[in-house]
Amino acid sequence: MQSEPELLDQEPPPRAPRWVWVGLAVVLLVGATGWAVDEYRRSREDAALAGCRSVLRVADERASERLIRVSEYLRPSLSSLPPDQARRLAAPMSSPARLAIPGVRAAVSSCHGVSVWSWHEPTHGRRDATVAFADGLLARLQRIATDGGSYLDPDPQLDRLRARADLS
Repeated sequence: MQSEPELLDQEPPPRAPRWVWVGLAVVLLVGATGWAVDEYRRSREDAALAGCRSVLRVADERASERLIRVSEYLRPSLSSLPPDQARRLAAPMSSPARLAIPGVRAAVSSCHGVSVWSWHEPTHGRRDATVAFADGLLARLQRIATDGGSYLDPDPQLDRLRARADLS
């Protein structure tokens, strides 16, 4: 004869207290809200930086166009002169530089106004590189506006800043 298995009284597993579930819901709600705020802020930062970069790119192109037009006009005369005389003859380069400065200054101001949270690293790096290039471009134009002959001096630092800002 076979005996029947013995049944033990099993108690249901203890349930977590209500405060644990409420706490978990609060943590999830705070986390989701924080994530949403961070994403919203990141999108605003990206849009502001894109706008600043666009204004800077246009200001840079306009400044270059102005300077290149005068440079092309002067080039035949400049190429036949020794460097010290060519620098003196390049004095008219200061005029287009002066005309370009307000547009570049507005772009610099726009880029300096972009605020990025420090933990948004890729955006923060792009902002810093853009601001560095904007400052360098403004400084170069101010040098040319003061001394038109400085246009003839190469500026590898500005080229590096432009490349780092990826504005070429």
